[in-house]
Amino acid sequence: MRGKHFAVFCAIGVWIAMTVSPVSAKTNSPSVTGSSDNLDTLHVQADALGSTDRKPSAGKSSKKVTLERVCESFVVGSDDQYNVACEAHQCPDGRQQYLRIEEDLNTGFKKFDPICGVSASDPGSLAVEEFYKTKAKVSRPNIAPNTTTLANFPNIFWSDVKAYEAPTDITVANVRLKFLPVKYLWSFGDGETMTLGDPGKAYDPNLIKVTQDADRYYKNIHRYASLGTFNVTLTVVFNGQYSVDGGDWIDIAGSVQATSPPHSLAVKEARGELVDPNGN
Repeated sequence: MRGKHFAVFCAIGVWIAMTVSPVSAKTNSPSVTGSSDNLDTLHVQADALGSTDRKPSAGKSSKKVTLERVCESFVVGSDDQYNVACEAHQCPDGRQQYLRIEEDLNTGFKKFDPICGVSASDPGSLAVEEFYKTKAKVSRPNIAPNTTTLANFPNIFWSDVKAYEAPTDITVANVRLKFLPVKYLWSFGDGETMTLGDPGKAYDPNLIKVTQDADRYYKNIHRYASLGTFNVTLTVVFNGQYSVDGGDWIDIAGSVQATSPPHSLAVKEARGELVDPNGN
């Protein structure tokens, strides 16, 4: 049986954050709900200016200012985990609406200000705006076997997408952006999907001696039950951070996502054939 599996292998060829909790607030104060863990579902309801009930105490104040994009979450298709997205909310003048949150780190006191657009002199706000405008990079996915496989054969899928920095056009300060992949959403082209929290383990020929080894060493595998040619795509969800003038990296609320170019994979049927060892 081991020899038969190896023959199929040779015939194929090379083997193939932050969660925002509701804030106790006065009447008509903005409420903030959602989580960056659910793809792009961060939802901010900012109908009026407001603040929390807690009052700041006397003493030295250390403030933190964050900016959150006001958006409305929606679902496309039937798979909530895969197709949740966030549609940006615009002000009447057409500019993006944001919620500016100023927090006193000593007291926990927070002040909320819905704003339209961002200040051209505030590098932090500009960084958040640019994060949402910048198209994230997702390269073509890797598959083993690469172009042709067999029905019911364990195919291995992995990605080269990792955390990376992106330049900005911001001129008021030296601002850097960082894109941090947090979810890898595979669509195999046959109606089946797979969600992973990592790029998947790359194919290692030293691990695979028989087909059963794929299930033993890999979780990022998929078998095709039907014949045909299928386009495999990968959607990656990114959280973001920014740094101003070489300072600490600051988390950006919410997330963005991007989809790779398709990788075409042909699925064929394997047929047994008796061979005369003498060549007759």
